[in-house]
Amino acid sequence: MSWDFRFKCYAVTGPMLTGLAAVGSATDGVGGFDGLDGPIDVATFVIDASTYAIVATSDNDDGVQLIDVSDPSAPVAVGSAADGVDGFDELDGAHGVATFVIDASTYAIVASYYDDGVQLIDMSDPSAPVAAGSAADGVDGFDELDGANGVATFVINASTYAIVASRDDDGVQLIDVSDPSAPVAVGSATNGVDGFDELDMANGVATFVINASTYAIVGSWADNGVQLIDVSDPSAPVAVGSATDGVDGFDELNMPGGVATFVIGTSTYAIVASRDDDGVQLIDVSDPSAPVAVGSATDGVDGFDELDGPRGVATFVIGTSTYAIVAAQFDDGVQLARMLT
Repeated sequence: MSWDFRFKCYAVTGPMLTGLAAVGSATDGVGGFDGLDGPIDVATFVIDASTYAIVATSDNDDGVQLIDVSDPSAPVAVGSAADGVDGFDELDGAHGVATFVIDASTYAIVASYYDDGVQLIDMSDPSAPVAAGSAADGVDGFDELDGANGVATFVINASTYAIVASRDDDGVQLIDVSDPSAPVAVGSATNGVDGFDELDMANGVATFVINASTYAIVGSWADNGVQLIDVSDPSAPVAVGSATDGVDGFDELNMPGGVATFVIGTSTYAIVASRDDDGVQLIDVSDPSAPVAVGSATDGVDGFDELDGPRGVATFVIGTSTYAIVAAQFDDGVQLARMLT
């Protein structure tokens, strides 16, 4: 069976966000892309003068694809890794991915749905990713990694943390990844407990900072909505707000998957990829207790042709523009587009 995998990007510019515009794409099996079979999530990072993306792929590849996206209109395959090869032991059903920097090295953390765990990867050389460490549900205090699906990272003081959304546990796991070779469980939260009302089948997650506080936004498949969480104390996450599809102008939150955040002017936004809506929802999260719908895009409308079953999304900046790259599961590819203001 052959698969056609493509992807696209979005750019954000100016003081206020108004929409998105498609700019480029790529396909599995073409131009050196060998790890895009079933893309689920995507994250971006910068090394020297180049901007890269790492795509988590499930289906047949069970691994990651690294891509140079310095020219968003012409993405280039640079490296890949697969479960069970070269020490990678937690990439079966790779679903979520996030990046972070420790000292001079760049790492990724991948949430693996079928392994019920996370894989840490050293990507300092994007052409040759190296397995660094891993963790599994039910081991060493990890109690919310069953069906690990989405992941995001953040820094508080001198420590780097990850938050993992776990679909089968209906919750999130907080992890200290300051030593990528030895991740440590530090806290967790579960749907229906302590005010968490939008974590049923928790899926994608992203983090952001408002003033002195650090927050996470989590997409919930079963709730068709998003949960806002204060993670300033990673050992004690606090529910702060939520939003639901079909309420208060939210029209693209049916089975939300990946989430990414970005800043334009003085406002902080989230972009949510919603699988069953075949589109993305833009949200103003400047007040985490009261998220506001600000726009959306749908597959087949206004030039968007790779948003069928979107699962993952990440944002990055080139020049004065901010872009998003969306992994579309049913299109077997990714959509790159530009945010409009």
